[in-house]
Amino acid sequence: MQMAKTIHVFKFDEGWAVKREGKAGSVHSTKKDAVSSALTLVKKSASGQMVVHGRDGTITDRVTRGLPKVQRPPGRSRLGARRIAKAVGKVVLARLKADPLGIAPAPRA
Repeated sequence: MQMAKTIHVFKFDEGWAVKREGKAGSVHSTKKDAVSSALTLVKKSASGQMVVHGRDGTITDRVTRGLPKVQRPPGRSRLGARRIAKAVGKVVLARLKADPLGIAPAPRA
């Protein structure tokens, strides 16, 4: 069984990339195909999570398997939470895209 890892789905060049931390990724022509591929990877592992990023880097969806649910801390303003989520999303995407492992195109069926 594999250790818990995060699998990211994000806009990359002309397609959508699926990238697991520390591993090479793949590029899919549609977001739907990329999410489907990422869900398959999450289901194969004992625990992990999938994070889907929008075109602007914000987190639009997440799926967790085999991990405890993390509660959001109470906040005073949703506007502040959105700004933080957008900033964190941009940092994560920058790190993923700068990863020297690269991203390989998805195999065609």
